[in-house]
Amino acid sequence: DQVITGYYDRTIKMWDLRNGNKMIIEETKDSIHYELCVARNLIRNNSIVYGGGSAEIVCSIVVEAVADRYPEVE
Repeated sequence: DQVITGYYDRTIKMWDLRNGNKMIIEETKDSIHYELCVARNLIRNNSIVYGGGSAEIVCSIVVEAVADRYPEVE
């Protein structure tokens, strides 16, 4: 069973949320809301602020580079 079915044309956007428990449907609605906010913000200002763990990845790369200076330490 599908949780989301969609219909789209140039003027109408509609999603039909079904066949899920209340938590799944609420999470799906939140995800759709976040996606629409991202699209709106990109239209307003197309500069990108990276997310999704990118700060943690950059920190990990820097820590690894510094750790490589000390080969005696595992």
